[in-house]
Amino acid sequence: MDQAETYYTNALSILHSLPQDTSVLHRRTHEHSHKPSGPALVLEFLSNQVHNWFDLKGLLNGRSGLRPEERERHHVTPERRRKLEEAKDLLEHSIELGSQDALYLLADMNFYGNYSYPRDFPRAVELYQTLADSTGNSSAQFMVGLAYSTGLFGAVPVDQTMATLYYTFAAEGGDIRAKMALAFRYVAGIATSVNHEKANSLYREVSKDAIDYFLDGPGPDYVGTVHLSRNSWVIPDELQGGLFGEGSSEISSGQAAREKKFPNGVNTIEQALEYFHYMADESDSITAHYALALLYYDGGRYFEPNYNLSFEYAMKCASHIWTPTGTHKPAVTKMDLNSVKIGGSCAGILGQRYLRGEGAPRKDEEAAAIWFKRGIRLQDRVSENGLGVLHLLGEGSVEKDEEQAIKLFKSAAEKRLSHAQLNMAKVMAARGQTAQSHEYMKLAAGSGSLEAWYNLGEYYADKNAFEESNVYFKRVSERVDVRTSPLKWAQQTYRDGDVESALLGFLIGAEQGFEAAQMNVAFLLDDHSGVIKLSHNHQNYNASRTALVYWTRSSKQFNLDAAVRMGDYYLEGIGTTPDPEKAAACYNAAADGPNGLGIARWNLGWMHELGIGVAKDYHLAKRYYDLSLITGPEAFLPVKLSLIRLYIKSYWNWLTGGKIQGIIQESQPKRTLKEYWETFWKKWNEMEFEAIGELDEDFFDSSGELDEEGLLISFLTVVAFGLIFIFLWYRQRRQQQQRLQRNRQGNNNNNDNDQQNNNNNNINNNLHRPFGPHLAHPDENPAPNLYI
Repeated sequence: MDQAETYYTNALSILHSLPQDTSVLHRRTHEHSHKPSGPALVLEFLSNQVHNWFDLKGLLNGRSGLRPEERERHHVTPERRRKLEEAKDLLEHSIELGSQDALYLLADMNFYGNYSYPRDFPRAVELYQTLADSTGNSSAQFMVGLAYSTGLFGAVPVDQTMATLYYTFAAEGGDIRAKMALAFRYVAGIATSVNHEKANSLYREVSKDAIDYFLDGPGPDYVGTVHLSRNSWVIPDELQGGLFGEGSSEISSGQAAREKKFPNGVNTIEQALEYFHYMADESDSITAHYALALLYYDGGRYFEPNYNLSFEYAMKCASHIWTPTGTHKPAVTKMDLNSVKIGGSCAGILGQRYLRGEGAPRKDEEAAAIWFKRGIRLQDRVSENGLGVLHLLGEGSVEKDEEQAIKLFKSAAEKRLSHAQLNMAKVMAARGQTAQSHEYMKLAAGSGSLEAWYNLGEYYADKNAFEESNVYFKRVSERVDVRTSPLKWAQQTYRDGDVESALLGFLIGAEQGFEAAQMNVAFLLDDHSGVIKLSHNHQNYNASRTALVYWTRSSKQFNLDAAVRMGDYYLEGIGTTPDPEKAAACYNAAADGPNGLGIARWNLGWMHELGIGVAKDYHLAKRYYDLSLITGPEAFLPVKLSLIRLYIKSYWNWLTGGKIQGIIQESQPKRTLKEYWETFWKKWNEMEFEAIGELDEDFFDSSGELDEEGLLISFLTVVAFGLIFIFLWYRQRRQQQQRLQRNRQGNNNNNDNDQQNNNNNNINNNLHRPFGPHLAHPDENPAPNLYI
């Protein structure tokens, strides 16, 4: 062993002797965590985080983690600092003697802060560049490209041309991250012209590596794929119902809210765990057992998948239907149809677990077949597909029978099971029935089959339809994020409270083109979030400018929340010069279509009302206000108030002969006075006053537009209540003034009483000042986003 290697080995020994630091980025990001799972981990996380009021406040606002200076005090003791300095000296001696490993390790320590080593981005870039230029190390070349692309928070000047150059070198050297980053640049046209053919070549290589990893899983062919947990989380979606809160964001409004899988009030996987655990413990609910079996298999933001618990809850679920000997329990005859179907689904889960050996006592094709047959009797599609696989392969005691396998696959495919659709595509292809195979492959891809995505990517690439092919290859590459990106590490460090380290992981993922990572980078750097303040920033660094870059990239990947936030930046001049026209274009992109965001539509209504960035047009303003209620009924009150204000303005504009386009009443079929009267009382009786924000379905007509009569009734109701309130307040004020006047007249000869009366007057004058904050006129102080 030469001297350089000795120095390097000794440095590693010192570093490995230090207590483990959660911020260390492992070279292989797909290792399983050894932390407790489920609620135990949630409790441990909360107990470790809530050290003081700052942490509690951060958690309540969805901003977990210690401040950088507090995290350093928390981790770095004098003894640890001494050992880190000793290890650094040994690494530098090793570098002087030509050690590439020492050079890369010290660069990583300066970049990631591994082992609690203080971050120094300029030093990290210097070391990466030395390694990249002297040896052509592809990993170092990628990191240099990352530095030039992002500037690393002011550490180096941004140079997109140099970034593309280093990404190209790294991609040619085989770095997966660089291949994805360069492919995304070709697709998005970042510092280069759009070139789908070049992007396709890169995405094809990455997706081939990803699909090989995915297919190398447990179990026989057709079911033996790696189970992929989800690592690409959008932080605000998980912590606060979306970027703009529950009911106002893309994930919690419109179609997404209607398709919500969890009960009302349950918005995250962690809340779902708590809810279903309560249901399972209190009522021994078959639904709760089924839900827990699925949740523990998939895992969540705070816990790894737990196959043993998943199997345990699936068995509890099935025990509602079957006795240990396999006969139906007498209570089954009294169960509702949905509960019986859930029992069949749990049988399918158990069959899969036995077939794949995940959580089951052992891998057992015989037991799998038994459970699949039980599930099939209850019309379970997973069981049909599983038994079809056993028939196709002749596994265990199941007879090999391709026709029976096809029959089972087809039945499950008709029930829209992606695995069955994929299996039908494979069988049809093996029989030479190419057209039918392709149709089933498209169905499977539409149902979310990763293998079908890859196959369609290959299909379109062979036909030189590179743009279509890139869509599928990009999906495959990003779905196997555990293989292609540091996002799992980023999510783990965010979970552990190290927001700064998490930001670096998200930054790499964002450069690779992960839309969720782009959202997370922008969110963490956003002025309104306030979750991170990098102590090593260059004095001229503008975090808002970087945030705007990633809001923009995320919005171009069809994230509507990002489009709205980008509009806010242009409207308010955050990280850029104010540009109301661009803001309106951003809001319009988020408002367009049947699933447009209510908040974007409200902003457009406000802009048309005031003529900011768009033409001043009261009719268009009303239309956008109306549309905002369709996808955002939670904003009932502010929208109604906006409409009242708008009607007043429009009326005044008409009264004074103004030139602004006023509100045009939509043409309605002519009706008699009696019909109007009957409709009025019908609408009045249908109105519900129990909860503001709950809109009755009849409030909308068949076209989805707001019913004018309903709006008129609401308007008149608000005006009537307002007039009554003003009248009562005015009468009370007059009565109090009269009493004060009588008191003064009755005590003119008593100086003490006069003094007392003066004090009373002062008190009452204070009590009768206008209550609440003084609201500025909207033209004087525009605030287009009531939801932030």
